[in-house]
Amino acid sequence: MPDIESSIVTLLSLATIALVVALAAAYALAWLRWRTQLTALRAQLRADTPLLRSRLMNALRETPRIDYALLAIFFIIGIWLRLRDLNIPMGTDESATWLYYASKPLIVGVTIWSSPNNHLLNTLLMHICGAVFGPREWALRLPAFFAGLALIPLTYAASRVFYRRGALIAAGIVAASPAFVAYSTDGRGYGMMAACALVAAMAMASLIRSGNSAAAIVFGIATALGFWSVLVMITLFLLIVAWAIVERPSAWRAIVVACLLAGALTMLAYFPVFVVSGPTSIATNGYHAPSTLAHFMADLPLISHVIVARLLVGFPRALQWLLGFAFIAALLLHRRLSRFRYPIWIGFLAVAAFTLVQRYVPPSRIWFAFLPWFFITICALAPRIHIERLLAIGVVVLLAYDITRGPHPRETGNVRAGPMIAAELQRRVQPGDEIVTLTPTDVPLTFYLQRAGVPIDATRPNVNARRLFVVTNLDFAQTFVKTTRELHVDVPRYRVRRIADFGASEIYELVRR
Repeated sequence: MPDIESSIVTLLSLATIALVVALAAAYALAWLRWRTQLTALRAQLRADTPLLRSRLMNALRETPRIDYALLAIFFIIGIWLRLRDLNIPMGTDESATWLYYASKPLIVGVTIWSSPNNHLLNTLLMHICGAVFGPREWALRLPAFFAGLALIPLTYAASRVFYRRGALIAAGIVAASPAFVAYSTDGRGYGMMAACALVAAMAMASLIRSGNSAAAIVFGIATALGFWSVLVMITLFLLIVAWAIVERPSAWRAIVVACLLAGALTMLAYFPVFVVSGPTSIATNGYHAPSTLAHFMADLPLISHVIVARLLVGFPRALQWLLGFAFIAALLLHRRLSRFRYPIWIGFLAVAAFTLVQRYVPPSRIWFAFLPWFFITICALAPRIHIERLLAIGVVVLLAYDITRGPHPRETGNVRAGPMIAAELQRRVQPGDEIVTLTPTDVPLTFYLQRAGVPIDATRPNVNARRLFVVTNLDFAQTFVKTTRELHVDVPRYRVRRIADFGASEIYELVRR
């Protein structure tokens, strides 16, 4: 690793020097050719920045004090609900983020792109939290935790920008909905992407309304941070930009400039990856290949049903249907509810076209960032403000009650007894032993094993070792028979005995005859 780290530092240093020289030369040429325009742009930016700040302060002053009080209560409830799950056993994807990226030297974690699982901004922040507090569950989830909390006031603000009513209800749902709580306690970058998308949309709304150049910069920075969080920010980017073009075609020049700025900042954020891992590492997705159009269309209904069920977890089926009808009603009544001519969802046509070209429907976690907009749209149907506040309080109470009744399953899976299994194996494992288990149990189990000081990678077991420890996980129907069969363990060659039972998981010891 030191040799690899040294090579990366050298390569990145040379590339950075070349980039700085190229940018300096480009700026000098631009200044010589467009000096007057650049001077005017700088003057406009100096004038627009106070205007944008003034509009923000006016919006804060216009917010009723009772709304601030309710938002504070919802925020505190959101903190409490998220703290309850902040220390639950690690999931598969967040464990992989730590094992393969965030636990490595920082220069490695933010430059090596071996899979889309490396959410760079989350990797950077997780590395810092792990270095400060150690690889504890709550510490590695702090970036996602704070991003999830930020969604509460940002949802309120976005609702106020785009609609006349419903902001408190939408913020309350984000505070207490099981999906939002789950993503706030999952050490991934999806919450950060969702927060950045809300900021980018509000900045774009200000840009097409007033042409404020400072709003264009805010849009560019928020969009770049969203891409740095998760590359599927492309879907939110398409949603926002397509809506803006339809909403205000005359502002197309300002929109193009904002998009170019966002693109330039995104390229700058991914510059270390381009240099070390190469552009093709980002352009290709090692997990999913496009299917045929026929298969795509055939799979679309079932996959869409699964996505809806996972994002609306905690809502009864009848209520899910009701939310769907309310969403359609809000779109039909948009002109009466909104401050803009067209709903932001008109940009979803661009997202649908992008998905069709790919011929692959991403899993529900990719669509999570659309969920705040779904609830913002529905909540715009809220009646008078006093009733809206009562509804917001009632929604938060009901959702919080549902969460406290029991945990909801996570999308990527985990092993509930991971720390106890690792402790048991730490006492028993000897050099040459192997630990055998299936996905998605293998990655979080490896996380706990390595944290306990057991240097074994359960994701790549040697099933012909003299002694094996087979770990089952009944939460995913991974019985002893299924685990040994799928990993091609020749069970008759071993003496088998169960050595530990943790309810949903068991440990079996296999010793070669």
